[in-house]
Amino acid sequence: MGNPRNENSQVDAMLMLATAMSRGSADGLIEEQEARGQKQLAGSSVLPTKILRGEKSTLEMAGVVFGSPVEGDAIFTNVTLPDGWKIEPTDHSMWSDLLDNESRKRASLFYKAAFYDRSAHMSIEERRNAED
Repeated sequence: MGNPRNENSQVDAMLMLATAMSRGSADGLIEEQEARGQKQLAGSSVLPTKILRGEKSTLEMAGVVFGSPVEGDAIFTNVTLPDGWKIEPTDHSMWSDLLDNESRKRASLFYKAAFYDRSAHMSIEERRNAED
C-alpha cells in the first residue's frame, strides 16, 4: 500500500476544493481524508517520528528497527516491525494501535491526515515486566 501520503500540496488543496464544489458541500471531506490517512498508515512500514510519551528504546528492545525519517515527510520514520506486529486502526480515524504478535498494544499512534493541519505522534506503552 505504501506510506501515508502527504496531501499538504497546493494540488491536493485544489482537488479538495473541486470535490467540494462538485458535491455542493465540503461536508465529510476532511473526515474522508483522515480515514484514508489512517488506512495508509495501517498498511505502511512507518511510525510517527515524534514521541510524546515513553522511550524509543522500549520498542527497539522488543525488536522494532528504526531507520531514517521518510524522505520529504519527516513526520514519519521508516521502521521494520518484528514478525506478527501490525498497525491496527481504532474506531477513531486519527488513532491507531501498534500491536505485537500477541495483540498487546505497544504504542498509540496519532495521525491527523487533514491537508490543512497534518501531524503525527506516538505514545509508547512501557512494559511492566519481562512477560509483557
